[in-house]
Amino acid sequence: ATQAAERELKTAQATLAAERVEAKRAAAAQNALIHRVCQLEESLAAAEGAAAEGAEVLRHRRQWEGEQREARLELEGYRRAVRAAEEKVQLLTRDLNAAQAHIEKLEKRMSKRRGEPPAPEELPAEPGGKVGGRGDKVVGLPRISGSRR
Repeated sequence: ATQAAERELKTAQATLAAERVEAKRAAAAQNALIHRVCQLEESLAAAEGAAAEGAEVLRHRRQWEGEQREARLELEGYRRAVRAAEEKVQLLTRDLNAAQAHIEKLEKRMSKRRGEPPAPEELPAEPGGKVGGRGDKVVGLPRISGSRR
């Protein structure tokens, strides 16, 4: 009976030793799993941080794109205003030129009625191609300075 008890004790000790080894393995596996869970939580936190940064960058980019769109529209408005102003300047220049030509015609007509001699600009060009009254000597007329023109 003692031998049976000794065998039973040895079997129980072997089983206990095997269970201790198994417990150590389970504890090591549990520690590895806990470590892996911690790593995954850190990775998740980093990914969430990166996603938040990405969302912030995307929000800033959309805001920037909206500002760019507004600036382009404002610039196009300025361009349209410049084109309209240029067209108006052309029309006013045309009207001014027409008015000046009309004034010159009227002055010419009035000077003919008064019997005044023609202005030096109205004299025909000299044979050398020079126009009288522009600082060139015109036969029969004195030289006219710029202040008296």
